[in-house]
Parts: sequence; structure tokens; C-alpha cells
Amino acid sequence: MRAALRGSGERMSITTLHSLLARHEHQAVVRRLSPARSDRELELLAHALRKLGEDDEAARLIEARLATGLASHPRSLRLLARIRCARKDYDGACALFRLALQARPEQSWYRLAMGDVYRFHADEPERALAIYRAALPAPAQLRGDKEQTDRYLLRRISHILDELDRPEEAIAAFEAFLRLAPAKFYESDWARLGRCYERIGQLDRALALWLQGTTKRRGTKCLRELERAAPELAATVLLPEAPKAPPEALRIPVKTRLLTEEDEAPKVIAEAVAGVARAGDVLTFASAPAAITEGRAVSAECIDAGLLARFLKRYVKKPAYNPHQSDAPLASAVSFQLAIELAGAPRIVAAAAAGAAGKLVGQKGWFYTVAGDTIRMIDGLCGALAPYDFCVTPGPYDADCLAELICEATGHQAAIVDAHDLGLAWVVGASAGVDRAQVASFMVDNPAGNEDNQTPIILLRDAGAAAGSEAGLPGSPSIRKREGIPKG
Repeated sequence: MRAALRGSGERMSITTLHSLLARHEHQAVVRRLSPARSDRELELLAHALRKLGEDDEAARLIEARLATGLASHPRSLRLLARIRCARKDYDGACALFRLALQARPEQSWYRLAMGDVYRFHADEPERALAIYRAALPAPAQLRGDKEQTDRYLLRRISHILDELDRPEEAIAAFEAFLRLAPAKFYESDWARLGRCYERIGQLDRALALWLQGTTKRRGTKCLRELERAAPELAATVLLPEAPKAPPEALRIPVKTRLLTEEDEAPKVIAEAVAGVARAGDVLTFASAPAAITEGRAVSAECIDAGLLARFLKRYVKKPAYNPHQSDAPLASAVSFQLAIELAGAPRIVAAAAAGAAGKLVGQKGWFYTVAGDTIRMIDGLCGALAPYDFCVTPGPYDADCLAELICEATGHQAAIVDAHDLGLAWVVGASAGVDRAQVASFMVDNPAGNEDNQTPIILLRDAGAAAGSEAGLPGSPSIRKREGIPKG
């Protein structure tokens, strides 16, 4: 690998590098980027080395860069901490964050990151809990702004206490979290909080919470709690009306573990659907975890929001639904800043002008028409599962390319989908032969969920065709184009 690092010294544009990364040609990235000059080049080089199993070499290069100053290279620091966690050097990862906090004391995200080392890597919940609690402000100082750490700390604290079977303490943390009226107070949080009250003998309070939870997002998780604990009350519940997929749409969610930048999506998906997928199925994969596996998630302290981002984010209209739903992806300065970095300031300014003009004439979507699909795919803060919830995540490098790689790995046609609970599904990429419009119609109600379901893979199967196949008839799923496309 050291010989490969010397390479030819040939330089490539970021666009070309992204193309190589999209095709998982990590060796080519290493050849072209060695030695890395800019921080962005080092970041891409280190990710490529890690995909090749060269963590030691990636760490050596990052440590050399960080020797020039921790505060100047936050993305490289994040990568090095990740490598130390992979080596099970959890104390070393925390020491790195502690030094970074000394250099940048305003970045409280590093306190959250230290707890995450023990919560999500070391599996030491008590140690993580102590760090989270020490980082939490006094109750009177708690703020609901998603660019502050408070909501993230409270979610982690409440979940750990629930899992440790300390319901009274968990209730206090959940209630403090709920008082912030946060976006992404999940339906599962309502269900958890209700179960905590049930465990301390306050069933009436639990029922009231579950009843309230049935009005949040889909409501199905809280309805199941009511059906278990109070069937007669459950029978009176009417869930919020949701978009409906076509009646022939058969969708099979496939649960996975938490996906990270150490994973290769095609391999993970092939393992997950083995024995479940049938000939003719189309596999869909959510765009946000797809991007996370490519190392594209950028944590909040790594994005220095400028004046333009802070100005433009004021004009992002919040969706007209309850406060516990999702905010618009660009409703934070750090999200807008990443958009500026990806598209360039001139294009974003032009897009903002187009969006303003569209509002004057009653037209929506002009901002994204000008800004481009890359910006449309951004998931903002709180848009992913912890520990990626304080990251801004653009879409995958090349969704069509990723879908083809998944198709090669699984033998099934594939699509990358960006969907949410408002009845919008967008096929951002697909392998050859997939009927994108049909896939979008099958995914319109977002069967993968917009919360913590951990079902980023959905198998799409035409129910009528499947029934025909079981009856010995030649099935022909409508989610494939008919012209000579082989089945799986």
C-alpha cells in the first residue's frame, strides 16, 4: 500500500474523484490523491484507505495533518476518532475529542461525541450516561434549537435510563426532552415514555400518552401499545390519514443493524435479503443510509456556517404540521452551509432568488430546480439515527451507479429512494430497467419509516404477480419495464 500511495501524482477534479468513489474504485482514489494536499483531499483519501482496510495508513496521514493544529482540521479529527474506535481504543478517541474541545471550547458537540464513543462503540451505557449528564445544561438553560446539543443529549439519556430499567429517571429525561417541542420526538419515544409510566404503576398517564402519540406521525406504534393495554380504548382511535400506495403494492421491510461508513452497501444489502428476496423483486435502499455508508455524513462541528447560510436559513418555511415532525432539511445554518459548499454560493443565491420569485406567483420548488438534485437530497440535522443525528448528510455520490452495484451484488434490480411521510417518494437512482414512476408510487407512504425503524431496505413485489407465480402462472411484476429486462 505504501508503494501505491506514492502513485503517479496525477491530480483529478473533485467531480472525477466522486465518480471513482461512487463506483467503489477506492484503489484508484488512493493512487490519484497520494500525497493529499488539501483537507478535502485528505478526507477522501482517508475514506478510500479505510474501505481498503488500511486504517493504520489513514491514521498515520491524519495524525501528521493534525500535528499542525487540531482546531483547523475538524473532519480529519472525526475520521481519526472513528479509526480509534474501530481499534477499540475508546479512551484514545475520547482523548482526541477532549483536546479538540480545549482548542474549540464553543463546540459542545465534542462533549456529545465523547459520550457517543461509549454509547455506540464501547457499549458502556453507564459511562456514556455520566458524560451526557455532565454535558447537559441546567434545566432553565435547556434550548430546543437543533443546532444546540440539548435535545440530542436528552434523547440519549432517556433511552439509556429506559434500557437500564430506571423508569423514574427516564421519565424525567423524556419529559424534559418533550418540553423542548423538538422535531423528531419519535413516535417510539411516545411509546417508550408511556411504558415507563406503566412500569411505575401510572397506567392512566401511559394511556393518555399513547393516545396522544397516535396523532403524531403515523400513530401505529402507540396504537399497538393501546391495543395491548386497553383494547376498548384502542378501538376508538382513528389514525391520521396517510398517503396510500397502489393496492397491488407488496412492500417487505428488511431490518438491518445501524449502518455506518465502515459498511459497503451492496454487500450489506445482499446479506440482508438472502432468503427473503424472490425473482422479480426490486430492492429499494434509502438515500440517507446510502450516503452514510459512503462516508458523506458531516457532523455539525465540521461545518462553519457563514453569513450567507445564516441569512438564507431564515427564509426556509417550516412544514405545516405538528412540532414533533421533521423540520425542513435546510432549516439550519449548517445544512445551508453544506449546500453552499456543494453547489457554490452563486448557484445557491440564484436558487434563493428563484424560490422567492416562485412564492410570489404561488409556485413551489423553484429553489431546488435551480439548486439541483444534490441539494434536494440533503438531510439536515436530526435527519438520521444517532450517532448520525447531528450530521448533515447529502445523497450518495451517484445513486444510479450505486443501484447498479446493488443489482450486481444481489441479482435483483435496485432503486435508491428518498421518501418521507408527507406522501412524496423520489427515486434518485435506479438500475437499468426499473420503472421509476412505479417504484415511486409503491413507496409513496414511505414504508421504510421516517424514524428509528432501521428498515432502510424495502423489497417491492407486485402482489398480483406474486399470486400468479404461486399459482404456477408466469408472473411479471409491474415495477419492471417489460422490454426484455431479466428477472433478478
